[in-house]
Amino acid sequence: MNKWMRSALSVMMIVSVFAVAGCDSQSAIGSEMNKITAAVEQKTGLAKTDTAAKAQEQTDKTSQMLIYIPTEDGSGVRAQAMTVDTVKKTIKFAVSEVLRQDSEQKHPVFAKGTEVTNVTLDGSNAVISLSKEFLTGATSELTAQLRLAAIVDTATEFSGVKTVTFVVNGKPIKTYGSYDLSKPLSRMTNIIKK
Repeated sequence: MNKWMRSALSVMMIVSVFAVAGCDSQSAIGSEMNKITAAVEQKTGLAKTDTAAKAQEQTDKTSQMLIYIPTEDGSGVRAQAMTVDTVKKTIKFAVSEVLRQDSEQKHPVFAKGTEVTNVTLDGSNAVISLSKEFLTGATSELTAQLRLAAIVDTATEFSGVKTVTFVVNGKPIKTYGSYDLSKPLSRMTNIIKK
């Protein structure tokens, strides 16, 4: 028997008792009804609070993240908003997602098999270690630019990250295409497409 049926039966029993006893049933019934209504509202209020707490808990478990994917036409990179589990909101996961989404395009920019092997922070600089495939096919100016922008712009979306250093096989990359990477690379906003 659910709680609503129990409440209704309780009211009927109270009405019966007062009717048999000959009391002023209207005021007694009103008083009992108010008690029952208050109890129901309290229970319902608790249920709403529990639901709100669960919704907040779910919100706390997810976060928004912005990554940058090379465009199909090679004209730049486009922002892609994502909702992810908060524990996954890391630079490594974000850059890995860039590589995954790029690989699903008709004309991927990154060489097949390119992976993020590690990411460390050195102050405001993210040191991103990539697999050797990152070096494959980077001779084209456009390819190098799109790859670098996708990674740098994604990494610098994270709070406190201003620059990126690229590492392959444990060694910092000094040049990539025609880009000088002897110093950390800053955000490349000029090729972000709206």
